[in-house]
Amino acid sequence: MKLSRHANDRKRQRGFSNFTLEIIMKFGNYKIVPGRATKVFFGKKEHQKTVQELKKAIQLLDKAKGGNIIIKDNCIVTVFINDAKKEWRKTFLKSQDDWEKSIESDIKVIEYDHFDGSGTEIFVVKYH
Repeated sequence: MKLSRHANDRKRQRGFSNFTLEIIMKFGNYKIVPGRATKVFFGKKEHQKTVQELKKAIQLLDKAKGGNIIIKDNCIVTVFINDAKKEWRKTFLKSQDDWEKSIESDIKVIEYDHFDGSGTEIFVVKYH
């Protein structure tokens, strides 16, 4: 929204950022005042309500972290969350051959296993 010179001066003097003004305008309480103007008030109640809404939004952001949506022909086909452990395992297994080649010839990984549910991963190392 356009700011008058007066409003811009007061904004700067009182330490209001553009983002602060956006918050007040988005979450504030609107009231018509004399002179066909609108007053937007962001008081204690508005602050508390906004904080509650933002806390919910943060919870939703945490839930969305790692989320994926597959879209085909403007239709959501499926949704899923990346499993960091699975991604790590894929990376490990992919790089295992390179790793075996780079270590000394008298050490060899002969087995990799992951016990589902227990979270235990076992690396068996054989020394020649």
